[in-house]
Amino acid sequence: MSTFLLAGLGDSADSLIQCSDKLIGLGVYPFVVPFVLISGTPLEQHPAPSTDFMVQVYAAVAAGLRDSDISAESFTPSVRWGIGIDADDFLLSPTASSDRFTFHLLRPNSSLINGYWELRSAIFCEEQHLFEATDRDELDDGAYPITAIHHGSSHCGQVVGVVRIVEQQARI
Repeated sequence: MSTFLLAGLGDSADSLIQCSDKLIGLGVYPFVVPFVLISGTPLEQHPAPSTDFMVQVYAAVAAGLRDSDISAESFTPSVRWGIGIDADDFLLSPTASSDRFTFHLLRPNSSLINGYWELRSAIFCEEQHLFEATDRDELDDGAYPITAIHHGSSHCGQVVGVVRIVEQQARI
């Protein structure tokens, strides 16, 4: 099992490292990705985390993973169609992308929004059986949907990862 942690939205490096350590202790592989602004979105003025900040987090998380029984080769992360994400895909990625993946903060009229909802439903309703009919709730009305898009030969351009950001207070 794996999860994504979005860095640069107010959490300290220590809190991201502590959260990652806790996840590793539970057997969950933490993929830490930096927040990157996208022009024209509500968070376009929010600064991306510095390279030094990300290096500090990545070094500590990598050390925790080396000391554990978890490895990127031992599982397929929470993306569909058997596409595995290598740890290198996120290593010091200041633009939150790699040769194989890009990440997109979606607007309500985005061409990717249907893929976002379909994958969320597949994960939470069909695969994990957390909800019967739909995983949508009142938090979705104000949430920021983010997708990972695959750019490899198979499933090119498809939504292969999803997350929503729910702002509890301004900029938090």
